[in-house]
Amino acid sequence: MPNKRFLELAKRLGNEELPKERTKKEIEKEIPKQSKKIDGFYDLVKENTYALAVDKIRNKTRINNPEFAKDSGSKIYRPLTFKETIEAKVNDYNSGKTDEERKRLFETWIDSCTGVCYKVGTTKFKIIPVCKELILIDKDFNESYLRENYDSLNGIELDSSDGKYNELLTKSEILNHPAWLEAVENDKALLRECRDIVLNLKPDAEKLMGFYARQNTNDDELRVLYVCNLVYGSGAYARSGLGNLGRLLSVAHRKNF
Repeated sequence: MPNKRFLELAKRLGNEELPKERTKKEIEKEIPKQSKKIDGFYDLVKENTYALAVDKIRNKTRINNPEFAKDSGSKIYRPLTFKETIEAKVNDYNSGKTDEERKRLFETWIDSCTGVCYKVGTTKFKIIPVCKELILIDKDFNESYLRENYDSLNGIELDSSDGKYNELLTKSEILNHPAWLEAVENDKALLRECRDIVLNLKPDAEKLMGFYARQNTNDDELRVLYVCNLVYGSGAYARSGLGNLGRLLSVAHRKNF
């Protein structure tokens, strides 16, 4: 709601029609949600930093990763979004012939090109499914986070003080968690299938798949959203530094095999 001082000023100017706050649907229209159906064989690209792993994807040839159009009009390969990564894990599990093959992508953590931006000094954050700043990150970048203006990035605003964050979740809590739903671009069927696989792989666990976010940061921070391994409950994490080890999925065309 508009604050009191702004309301008084509008009245003095004889204009009581105040700018309306944008609805969630209006904001969602501005967010580039370009996750695509990914088909192929999945290989892990491992590098010493996130930026080096992204650069390796950008410079690969003969892969089936989605393309990203730069401002110049040229196209490059990009890492998978968080949703595409979850879908790849599910597809790989369902197509595996042995138990080891089926669970291999669930036993490791995997980065994405989905960004999470934190608003300085608050518990508010935004999820950016196809994050241009991460896709175009300089290959020599070796810091914990990108310094990007929070208000300039399009994304649905969430608040980690409103709900369960930084802890494991029950079966029903996972499916209804606002951040998890935004991270998979509201594909509840995909989230349900992933959750059921994780529960099948960890049958004795009562809680899994937490959503882990930073709070009250000293700067506006842009970090990567990644999915963790089974040991840590296959949670969604957006707290690690970009200077840490990078691990992304490269998709190989099936016709090459």
